[in-house]
Parts: sequence; C-alpha cells; structure tokens
Amino acid sequence: MLLRFTRGTVRRSVAVRLVALAIAVGLAAGCSSAATRQPHEKAHRALAVGTPGRPLMLSCTERSNAGVVAPGPGDVVVGPLYIINAKQSVDPNGAGSAPPHGYKYPIAVAPGATVTMMIAASARGHIVIGNPYGPPAGVVAATYRACQPGQEQGWTVFVQGFVFTDGRTRGCVPLTVRIGREARIRHVTVSLYAGPRKLVNGRSAVRSRSTSSTTSSP
Repeated sequence: MLLRFTRGTVRRSVAVRLVALAIAVGLAAGCSSAATRQPHEKAHRALAVGTPGRPLMLSCTERSNAGVVAPGPGDVVVGPLYIINAKQSVDPNGAGSAPPHGYKYPIAVAPGATVTMMIAASARGHIVIGNPYGPPAGVVAATYRACQPGQEQGWTVFVQGFVFTDGRTRGCVPLTVRIGREARIRHVTVSLYAGPRKLVNGRSAVRSRSTSSTTSSP
C-alpha cells in the first residue's frame, strides 16, 4: 500500500514538475520574444516627428483657408509645390532694420498631390521649418497632402515658415523636395534676404535642380 502511494505521489510530482517546466519555458519564450521586439520598438520611438525618417504629416485637414490661389511670378515653383512669395525675399534691405530670426512663407500644393519637403542636410543644424501643427522647436522634414480635386478650390495652402536657430537673421535655405514616391529629388535654395548672388554648395540662391535618389524618405 505504501509502495502504491509512493508511486502515485511520484507520478503526480513528475506531472506537476512537467507542467511547471512547460509554463517556465512559455514564459521564457515570451520574454525572449519581447526582448527581440524591444530594439525595434526603441528604434521607432527614437524617430522624432519631423525628422527625415518620420516627416511631420499634414493633410487637407491642416490646410489654411486662404481662398483660391495659384502660382504667381513672385513664387518659387517646384513641380506641384510652390513657396509663396519666396522670390521676393532676396534683397537684404527688405528684412528691415531689425530683422527677425524667422520668416513666414506658406506653401501651396496642387490638388491631389503629395509633397515632402526637407531642410538639406548641410543646413539642419541652424534652420528649421516652423509649423503650427508641429513641435514648438520646429522640424526638418514635412509631408504635405493636398486636398483631392473637388474637395478644395485651387491649390491647398499650408501655413509654415523658416526659422534660424543659431541667431542669424539672414541666410539661404537649401531644400530637397520629393513629389509623391518618385525616386527623383528636386533641390531648391531660397534666399532669406541674403542677396541674389549668395551661393550655397556652388548654387545660386533662388534656383532649382533635380537629381535621382532612392535613399531619401518618401
């Protein structure tokens, strides 16, 4: 009788240990899985809004009610995007006797188009894009999705500006522009009261060119 009791106890003890072992293995696998995902989650959180890998996203909801607009002679036009009045900020005397560190230059995007505009890498340490829907410190990359045709009359206007972060009040703003998911990257440099002959990377202040790239953010 004692032998049968002992064997039953052993069987139950072995069964309990096996269940405990299975639970421990399951928990270990769960922890291992979480540990595997953790670097990816950290990497995702590390990409701040408004960076090249995670541009500030703006859509028809964030548009400005500016009425019907279309490109004019004083605007810098880059495909379906134009920077309103950007050609009128070349003369250094136009900034006045006490020029600010930031200038409002709204942009407009053609109906149905999506455009990503970024501060070029060479200028990200001293200038940002200021936007009321972005972080107070500004961003270096923003994606603008215009209203669909029929949803808004004319081009979609987004309020924004360029802000110097190093104390300067005049200078050039080199930008890269991508239309939708095109591989081609357009480059344009806007002079903020820095003069018409100011050069940035060997290019004149208000001028655009195109290159092909597959590494920039869509």
